[in-house]
Amino acid sequence: MSIVTVESYINEHKDIKNKLAGSQHNWLQAARDNALQSFAKLGYPDKKVENWKYTRVTPIAKQHLPILLTHSEHYEKNKVVSLVKAMPDCHCMVFINGYFSTELSLLSGLPDNVIVCDFLTATEQHSELLKKHLQQDAATSDSFLAFNTAFMHCGAFIHVPANTQIEKPIQLLFICTPEANTHTINLRNVLIAETQSKVNFIENYLAITDDSYFVNTVSNLILEQNAHLTHIKLQNESRQAFHIGTVNAQQAADSHFHSHSFARGGALVRSDTNTSLNAAGAHCTMNGLFIAQGKQHIDHHTCIEHKHSHCSSREYYRGILAEQAHGVFNGRVVVAKDAQKTDAVQENKNLLLSDSAEIDTKPQLEIYADDVKCAHGATVGQLDKRALFYLQARGINIEQATKILTYAFAKEIIERIDFAPVREQCENLLLDTYKIDTTQEETHES
Repeated sequence: MSIVTVESYINEHKDIKNKLAGSQHNWLQAARDNALQSFAKLGYPDKKVENWKYTRVTPIAKQHLPILLTHSEHYEKNKVVSLVKAMPDCHCMVFINGYFSTELSLLSGLPDNVIVCDFLTATEQHSELLKKHLQQDAATSDSFLAFNTAFMHCGAFIHVPANTQIEKPIQLLFICTPEANTHTINLRNVLIAETQSKVNFIENYLAITDDSYFVNTVSNLILEQNAHLTHIKLQNESRQAFHIGTVNAQQAADSHFHSHSFARGGALVRSDTNTSLNAAGAHCTMNGLFIAQGKQHIDHHTCIEHKHSHCSSREYYRGILAEQAHGVFNGRVVVAKDAQKTDAVQENKNLLLSDSAEIDTKPQLEIYADDVKCAHGATVGQLDKRALFYLQARGINIEQATKILTYAFAKEIIERIDFAPVREQCENLLLDTYKIDTTQEETHES
């Protein structure tokens, strides 16, 4: 089944390769061709591939979803404008089905030396900056990264020069409309934070359609010496959609990378967040929350590679699973032989709200150095019956008590987000998912 689908994409690549962004560059075409060869060789991952042991991609592999290369013209602009306004105090790049909309974007007030443009413009005006960060993905052993590299066409390019601090976050708002139905959207984002720069970066995936489509997105984040980069990913695709997302970060000395991931949408979701701490003093924090209902499948894989001494990392992920949902968490921390004085902590907690919900959690420590401080742990459980009884004793019914405790379980993750509008949006999505009225507890307190 998957072989036929792979071959159909190989044939499609022949037809559209000269229409893809940057097709005038030999190096980019060569990278795409090499990536396509990797995809053809790898095919779609199955359960024999350890990293995909708990996630079946059959819904994607069994059908050909053509690459969407046309601009969307038929959508409700009022809905898009309201989504832009929902995240105030941001610079905002708006993408409709992958394509950048200058009309709907809000980018005034950025420092003059900062480059913010779409991927197509970047291939035309900043190809040398792109080159070294894209070529390395061509020979990947990751099927969907290879697929993305072969067909990458849309997305964002952001370059923050040395000693530049951007006060407001830059939001990439990716909106899918009914025109995305039964199509694939390949997105490639590249963000370069030079020495002693500081930037907050939001990837926000939303839908104004209930259709089925496939978003395959990759973000390359480069943190040079003493750069501070906060990356927030909000995934709330259509409940019929497929979403495969990869974040690959490279960290230089004394850089600080803060990653926040919130996932609620999609039928089949896989989110990979990887970082490499390449020099002394680098630090990363990974913070995530995923919420699944119905028959949703949401998979989070993370990898933190400590390649140098005197680096630190913290990782906190939580999952909430209801009805027949299936969640996966695989957190991998690798400490290289020469990475002495590493300090790493990893924690995953999961809450199952029904007997049919399922979670596969696999925290991993691979330590090849002998002078380190590392800890990891995972828990799976249900709501505390004593806490439920306590709330019921105060006049709160069992349904509302369950929702309040669920909110409390997730709130610790959400509160780690410094930017108030994002924090509030995550809270609202959580409250909306479980229809929680937190004022009830306050009423009974008084």
